Amino acid sequence: MIRLNNICKTYESKKVAKEVLKGVNCTIRRGELVAIMGKSGAGKSTLLNIIGGLLEATSGQYFLDDLDVTAMTRGTRDRFREQQIGLIVQDYALIGSLTAYDNIAMPLEFRNVPINLARKLIKEIALELEIAHLLSQKVHSLSGGECQRVAIARALIKQPTVLLADEPTGALDEQTEQKILELLQRLKQDNRIIVLATHSRDVANCCDRVLRISEGVLVSN
Repeated sequence: MIRLNNICKTYESKKVAKEVLKGVNCTIRRGELVAIMGKSGAGKSTLLNIIGGLLEATSGQYFLDDLDVTAMTRGTRDRFREQQIGLIVQDYALIGSLTAYDNIAMPLEFRNVPINLARKLIKEIALELEIAHLLSQKVHSLSGGECQRVAIARALIKQPTVLLADEPTGALDEQTEQKILELLQRLKQDNRIIVLATHSRDVANCCDRVLRISEGVLVSN
C-alpha cells in the first residue's frame, strides 16, 4: 500500500521558488488501478516521479508498505526504485536499434540474472503480453502499440510492486489504447499497484479511482 502524508515539492532557483505539490495526502492499495488527472503543470508528473523514487519530496512522508521512502538516502532510494518500481513513459524510452528481446532483457542484465533464467522470464512475459512473435524484431520496425507492450514487458520483467505510467496511451489510436487499458486491468490482479498520469477522461474512466490535482493540490480523491 502507498501512503502519502502531506507531500510537498518545491523547485528553487536563484530568483524564485515554485511550489509544485502542496500537502498531498492519499492512500493507494494493492490491486488498484488509479489515474492522476490535472492540467499541464498541475503536478501530475512530479507526484508520479516522487512515487517512483526519481524525485525527493521537499517535505512530508511517503510509505510503500512499511518502507519510509522519504527517509532513504539517494543510494537506498535508487535500489528501492530498481527493485520495487516499474516505469512506463510516453515515448517508450526503448532503444530502436536493438530487438524487443534485448530491450526487455536490460533490467535483468543490470541484476546479473543468468542467461537461461533471463530467457525463461522473457518468454513468459512475452507470452502474457502477446508479443512473443516480436522478440527478434528491431524496435524501430514496431508499431506504437507494439512498442508500448515491449515497454510494459521491460517494466514488468523485474516483477515490481508498483507500476507507474506517464500518459501511457497518449500516442496510440483508440483501438490500441483500449487494448493497453484492458492489459493494465489484468495486470493489477497480480496484487500490484498501478498508477497512471493522464489527460484523458476515457483512460480515467477505465480506472478504479481518480486523483485530481489542481495547482499542486489534491482536490478530489
